[in-house]
Amino acid sequence: MKPGRVVRVMCVENFSTAGRFVAELVSATDDDDFLLVLADVDAIDEEVLEPIAAVLQLRAGRGWIAATTSCATPSSTKDTLLPFFTHTVSVPALRHRIEDIEELVPFLLGEVASGAQVRLAPEAMRQLSRLPWPGNVAQLRRVLLETVARQRSGVINADKLPPECRSVTRRKLTQMEAQERDAIVRSLEENSGNKLEAALALGMSRATIYRKMNDYGIA
Repeated sequence: MKPGRVVRVMCVENFSTAGRFVAELVSATDDDDFLLVLADVDAIDEEVLEPIAAVLQLRAGRGWIAATTSCATPSSTKDTLLPFFTHTVSVPALRHRIEDIEELVPFLLGEVASGAQVRLAPEAMRQLSRLPWPGNVAQLRRVLLETVARQRSGVINADKLPPECRSVTRRKLTQMEAQERDAIVRSLEENSGNKLEAALALGMSRATIYRKMNDYGIA
């Protein structure tokens, strides 16, 4: 790969339909000099694997293409697509290379903001650096996508981050726990941080909301 070249990153989550993703993949690899990364291929639905594999087979020996997966768990996606790639590299979980957040955030913001001028304030970056990121870069991309949906330009402060970013618990929450955590964060925001009023709005006692805030690591 020549220095200075721009590598395009494509993620199926950024397309309204799988069909649009495949169509754009065909277009992006139409010449002999493309540079492309398919992000989080293990998140791609199984019914889309065959047309993607067909494109990769047709483009064999042309351009440069790489793929990333968000976990090491074997999957039909990997069995179908990885044979098209000659080398594999294991990358540590994001929580073990948290300093990468400084470079990943501007890059991902440029991707999800579709060219809009937007950046995170220092306190928002610090908050992201405190989180455990069990979903790795895929989770970071989703968080930034939700953040940009709240504020599409300018400097984004920590209060614009999704509710899950207010929680620094080191254990993985169940879906119900995550929903309860988000409800508590929203209630705190709606009640200007007043814990008693937030608890009353949720039908909880003050002792309960304090206990749950501590359990969920809500700052």
